[in-house]
Amino acid sequence: MHTQAVNRLSTQEATTLAQSLQPGWELVGGHHLKRVYDTGSFSRGLALVNQVGALADRINHHPDVYLTFKQVVFEIFSHKLGGLTEGDFDLARQIDLLVLGT
Repeated sequence: MHTQAVNRLSTQEATTLAQSLQPGWELVGGHHLKRVYDTGSFSRGLALVNQVGALADRINHHPDVYLTFKQVVFEIFSHKLGGLTEGDFDLARQIDLLVLGT
């Protein structure tokens, strides 16, 4: 089970950590991470959502997910703290590892 840091990060800390993520992740207002994956089709997008959903269940940390015709959008933040923790950046890296293999 994933143990997430319990301290909310400052905007400066979040900005520094965001620089360590793969290109494509956006730090939005110092509050959450956002990434759009172009999947090319609805069925590939749905498969991606299901893969990330299984990962999220395993580590007990769940992103907000938006599925459109050819895109999937993930938004990550710690809901209980109303902002970002180190665990949110870990989840972003794990999503990239799952999706991109990097």
